[in-house]
Amino acid sequence: MNKIRKIREQRGLSQAKLAELIGATQSGIGKYERAERQVTLPVLEKIAEALQCTVADLIQNDNNSQTIASNVIRPIDKVNEKPQNEVPRLAPGTHHRRHSIFNPV
Repeated sequence: MNKIRKIREQRGLSQAKLAELIGATQSGIGKYERAERQVTLPVLEKIAEALQCTVADLIQNDNNSQTIASNVIRPIDKVNEKPQNEVPRLAPGTHHRRHSIFNPV
């Protein structure tokens, strides 16, 4: 069972009530609980606050030996990583120049 669901049920909250508390939809909460959608860190923090627990409580397995973070949030070292095809490249021999009122074109 997903830790979000387990803790939510322990607190006596419905998916609808949790969704209301964090500004999400009930179907979104269901998708987080079924690991059909990855939870971003800001949303995970809102869920933890609403459930009165820590983020660690939400991502640790019951035996505390492993976390299920890969099913919940992107690994922290991948958060700011962009796929190679999304990184803008400059043509060889050109230089990036920031345009502003102080450095006009």
